[in-house]
Amino acid sequence: MKVYLVRHGKTEWNRDKKFQGRKNSPLLEEGKEQARLLGQRLAGKTFAGYYCSPLPRTCETASLVVPGRDFTREEAFAEIHLGILEGEGYGHIRPEIKPIVDQFWYSPQSFDKSLTGGEDFEDIRHRSVNRLEELVKQYSEKDEILIVSHGALLKSVINHYEEKPVKDFWEPPFLQPASLTVISFEKGRFKEIETRGDTSHYA
Repeated sequence: MKVYLVRHGKTEWNRDKKFQGRKNSPLLEEGKEQARLLGQRLAGKTFAGYYCSPLPRTCETASLVVPGRDFTREEAFAEIHLGILEGEGYGHIRPEIKPIVDQFWYSPQSFDKSLTGGEDFEDIRHRSVNRLEELVKQYSEKDEILIVSHGALLKSVINHYEEKPVKDFWEPPFLQPASLTVISFEKGRFKEIETRGDTSHYA
C-alpha cells in the first residue's frame, strides 16, 4: 500500500517569506504551474482515496493536480497552527517576536506553543500520523492514496517514520512546493519512504 504526499504549490506568502499556518495565501501562477506539472506526472494513475487539508491553498493545488476529482478535506492534514506568528515575516523579523521565530527554526524542540497560542511540532506529528495510519488500515495492500497538505505537516510525517527527534525537524530534505513524497506500508505497517520531496516534474 502506498501513500502519495504532496505539498501545495508556491504561494504569495512563500514568496514573501511569511508564516502561513492556518491563514491562507493564494497560489502564485508559478505555484499553479507546479501543481499542473505534478498532475502531468501522475496522469493516468487512479488512486483509491483522495484527501487534502481544508485550507484553500491545498484545495486549489489538489484541483490542479487531479482536475475534476472530489477530495475529502481532512482537518488532521491542515498546517501547523502558529497563532500570533501567522502573517508575520521570517525574512525581516520584528524584534519582539524574534525569540519565538528563532525557536521555530533553530531550536524546534524548545518551540513553546504557549507563546504563540497555536501548536507545537509534537501536536502536528500526533494528529497527522494517527490519521494517516487510520487511513492506511482502511485500504488493501494494492491500493494507493493521494494526500495534498503542507510543508511542516508533511515534514512531521517523514520525520516520524525516519525516527528523527524534534531537534532535527528542519534537517534536509526541504519539501519544495508541489513536491512529491511516497511512503509504502505493508500489512498496515510502515515499510519505507520510497521518494522524498521529489520535484523532477518541474523540468
